[in-house]
Amino acid sequence: MEVSTLIKDITPELPIGLAGFAHREAYTDSVYAPIFLKLFLFSEGKQTKIIVIADLIWWDDNFVSETKDEICRKYNINVQDVIFHATHNHSGPQTSEKFSEQLGKYDQNYVRWLKNEVLRSFELLIKSPRIKVTLEEYIGKSEIGVYRRKIVDGSCLMLPNLTTEIDDTLTVLLLKDVNHKNVAGLIHFSCHPTCTDENAVSSEYVGVCCEKVSRELDGIPVAFLQGFSGDIRPCLINDGTFYRGRLSDMKALGLRVAEDVRRILTSQPAIVEEFQFCTEKLTLPLLFTRATNEHEDSTLMTEWRNLTKNVADEQMLNITYWRLSKEVGFIFCNAEMVQSYGQKIAGIDSTVLPVAYSDGMIGYVADELQLEEGGYESNQFIYYFNLKGKLNRKSAQKVISNLECLVRRNIK
Repeated sequence: MEVSTLIKDITPELPIGLAGFAHREAYTDSVYAPIFLKLFLFSEGKQTKIIVIADLIWWDDNFVSETKDEICRKYNINVQDVIFHATHNHSGPQTSEKFSEQLGKYDQNYVRWLKNEVLRSFELLIKSPRIKVTLEEYIGKSEIGVYRRKIVDGSCLMLPNLTTEIDDTLTVLLLKDVNHKNVAGLIHFSCHPTCTDENAVSSEYVGVCCEKVSRELDGIPVAFLQGFSGDIRPCLINDGTFYRGRLSDMKALGLRVAEDVRRILTSQPAIVEEFQFCTEKLTLPLLFTRATNEHEDSTLMTEWRNLTKNVADEQMLNITYWRLSKEVGFIFCNAEMVQSYGQKIAGIDSTVLPVAYSDGMIGYVADELQLEEGGYESNQFIYYFNLKGKLNRKSAQKVISNLECLVRRNIK
């Protein structure tokens, strides 16, 4: 397999609104750390796959569709062989108009500039030299996350739940050239980048981690793939409740993950020398049943009623399966997938890494139990994501059965 990479600074001009927290209202005029666009190209024979990773909360559906069409026509690449992934960073600009403004005010000028930077970066990537590589896969653990749903007096609240086991698997894919020199790295982990709500641009704990690991590996490009982390939050707990950390807390957690990466890189890796690409894509229509309850925020409810007048009850979950070799595969979804779906995938084929926040965003996809329990990932989020209602239980069943079938028929 051959690889080429490219990194581009996409830090916005200030002031700008940040995405992710409804209570963070003011525009920021501060940059704690830059945010980046990171492109990885993989080629084997006549096949090419490209993943675009950005320190953003998500990619807009229309942005992805239009930009992919333009790129794939120009460079003769199959649409399903290009993935736009966001690390789900809550300290970067809002990139979509489809959600409530309480999740961040959309800046058209920034998004227009961002598209031009993506297109220019693709052109440079395609022209850049490719390096023949092998792949080393390291697997370990990191314990910075906690399950964020807890039943109290019959209600599901966003509280630390230390009794529910979470997926704390940390995977590192290290690419090396024929002389065994490090070329690039990918880190896969599942935990919301919500360590801090301070009003400053940053790439959150994922950026701190990638920067530290990159420095320790002679400055190679290192990028982060966010797993199915819809119900996993940083373990910042005081007196039984979550708290939002300061920038110093965010940095400390990022360095903890980087230290976990450093530790597992001393273990024995699985070495991949033979590559065989394959791709499969599914599109599942999911029914979001009309809401019957109202949110306590009347301003939010007014906005939601206005913005959902023309929103369809069905939303399309796009699932893209990539395999690079018999040892490494990926499933990408355009949603905030909760961890149980990733655990299901791992239980069938542990070589497949589940990656959320890819190729757009429809909202949370809770599992059947969570839909019964209620809570943010089931009910409350819909008013911020401008959906007609909560996910239908049959749709959740459809997701799990289709993921299971997809993984089983591609087991190598």
